[in-house]
Amino acid sequence: MTRPAAVLLALAAALSACGRAEEPEDEPRPALSREGSRWQVTRGDRPVMTLTNAPGVLHWSDGEVPHPFVSGEASDRREEPRLKNQVRRAHHFRDLINRLARAGYGVAEIQPPPPAPGPSSQVKGP
Repeated sequence: MTRPAAVLLALAAALSACGRAEEPEDEPRPALSREGSRWQVTRGDRPVMTLTNAPGVLHWSDGEVPHPFVSGEASDRREEPRLKNQVRRAHHFRDLINRLARAGYGVAEIQPPPPAPGPSSQVKGP
């Protein structure tokens, strides 16, 4: 391969990488794709933020900000600058969760409570 061809090939590869999210996707987590799934973000054993995979509003100590792919609430004022930075850099919800994990935060889905037993699930006696 000639030197100009190699340079063009490298340039094309670099340009195609620019169109993707900056960070590679980690192992797939099916719940990340489920709109409305809720996630707890922790620093050590402290909860610092709760996120929902749905467009909405992010609640910070200094106000509310609408967001196109996530809603949530920060619960630790000291972590807000770092959390805001990760939110600002993320391209979509999965990217945000991956960025938070790589930044050292614990991230876990909050399991919804089991449905309350309804009339049809109760055993009726004779």
